[in-house]
Amino acid sequence: MLCKTAEHLDLYNKDIDILSEVEQLMEQTSPKCAEEFRDLIDHKILPLLHKVEHPVAAENIFGMCMSHPIAYVRYKLIEVVENWIPYFSAVETIVNLTLDPDDLVSFRAMEVCGKYRIEEAIPNLSKIIGDVTEKLHFPNKPVGLGAQKVLETFLDIFGTKSEEELRMLKH
Repeated sequence: MLCKTAEHLDLYNKDIDILSEVEQLMEQTSPKCAEEFRDLIDHKILPLLHKVEHPVAAENIFGMCMSHPIAYVRYKLIEVVENWIPYFSAVETIVNLTLDPDDLVSFRAMEVCGKYRIEEAIPNLSKIIGDVTEKLHFPNKPVGLGAQKVLETFLDIFGTKSEEELRMLKH
């Protein structure tokens, strides 16, 4: 038992070191230089964050994904959070990101919800377009790409394209 506890603690400490390194990298690079910043996120930070294995350390990534002030960072971190599904906090993070004010982030979160059929997202999606069964044949506001993305996510979550089946599943 003691050996497992030591291994557990070592893993946690390794992951905290990774998170500290990520924080230092983020502080050293200005987001004003967009290409350099994207390169940092894509080629240094994401590979480091994919190495995190301890769920308590991963909670820090989930928090960063929810609250980072730069939409591109939130968007890219969804990739890391997705790897933790079905872990509860990862699912909760993705569900909350469906309401992100930036379309890039919210649409990506919706894709993940559809891919994994995350039913917990239904209340958030309903806030955006209302009753999905009515939306199929009586489109009204909101319309456009956002409404279409929400509708596609609903259909993916319910695993159907049939209006009748969707009505039965929804109720």
